[in-house]
Amino acid sequence: MIQDKEWINRQKTTNEILNNFQLLQKVKAESVEKIDANFELVVDRLFMAMGNFEKIEANMTLDEDMKPKNFAPGGIDCFISYNEFDLVVETTRRPLSHTAHWDHLEDKPEKKQSGIIIILNIKNSDPNLWIKNISTLNHKNKFFHLCDADFLFKLLKDQPNAFSKFKEFLTESEKIWRNKTKWSDIQTKIITLIRQE
Repeated sequence: MIQDKEWINRQKTTNEILNNFQLLQKVKAESVEKIDANFELVVDRLFMAMGNFEKIEANMTLDEDMKPKNFAPGGIDCFISYNEFDLVVETTRRPLSHTAHWDHLEDKPEKKQSGIIIILNIKNSDPNLWIKNISTLNHKNKFFHLCDADFLFKLLKDQPNAFSKFKEFLTESEKIWRNKTKWSDIQTKIITLIRQE
């Protein structure tokens, strides 16, 4: 687990956000070792940069140079506790239906809990992920929001307001998931929501 509080706080700085964006470009180009672990690190750093959390548990292991040794073993990639809700974060470069771990969402959480899957490109996700997500929402009242890392970087262009904009996204995303029945309609609306300027 990443526990260096000074390093975590530093992720809010312009230099670290830029450094993280450059790391994302290397992940996309597959020009870095441990691609999956580095993508998970990018996403963890994005949520650190957004701030406003009471607690963040990024479950991957870093070396002394803050480079990934390995991605989160087994369970939740990152768990973030905010004042109003908890967030379960899953990271994947391969957005297939089996990458959503609905069992990581509690059946009866003490406070509101949301899940989100961060992928490389929202347009390149497997239809079965959308289909299984809507099915799980309908049968178990659990679902994962879906977005890509570029969307979170876009929010961080206005870092002081990034978290409030992220909460707005979660609200709008949940309305879309709960009010639409066809996965293709949900996909279109979520992509539009993420890609709008």
